Parts: sequence; C-alpha cells; structure tokens
Amino acid sequence: MRKLKQFWNWLDDRSGISDAINPLAKHLVPKDAKWAYVFGSATLFCFMLQVITGVALSLLYQPTTADAYDSLKYISNEFQLGGFLRGIHILALRQ
Repeated sequence: MRKLKQFWNWLDDRSGISDAINPLAKHLVPKDAKWAYVFGSATLFCFMLQVITGVALSLLYQPTTADAYDSLKYISNEFQLGGFLRGIHILALRQ
C-alpha cells in the first residue's frame, strides 16, 4: 500500500491529476437526478478504464508475428492478474 501511495504522489506531482479528479469525486449528485445526469461521468469512467487498461496491456504485448500469440498467452496465464486486466479491457469495449 505504501508503494502505491508513493507512486500516486509521484504521478500527482508530475501531472497534477488530483486537481482534475478531486472536483469530480466530491461532486454531490442531487437526489432527484435522472440517469441522463450521470451519463457523462459514466462515459468518462469507461473511457479512462479503456485508456488505463489499454496502456497496461500495450506495455506487455509483443505485436510481431512470431511473438503475438505467446505474449497473449503470457498475459492471460502467467502475468499476475493479466487475465483480469484483459477481461476488464474487453468488458469496457462491449459496453
């Protein structure tokens, strides 16, 4: 957990991402809000999920004809939570 916090602090120092995320995270949704009110934030969440999982998968994937299948096997079967990562990425595409 400490390493994750150090990584977040490092990322935040360089990108200022918390300045963009904090107002969104602290925004209160009105009690009488309809589904149309939250479509924008749901779309943003799905897009960010695609970006994050896509970047993570692209760091592991080898796009050569000789290594593509072996890299997918590695991601799905050997890499820790690789199958979960691929599943989340594919699931977000289908929504």
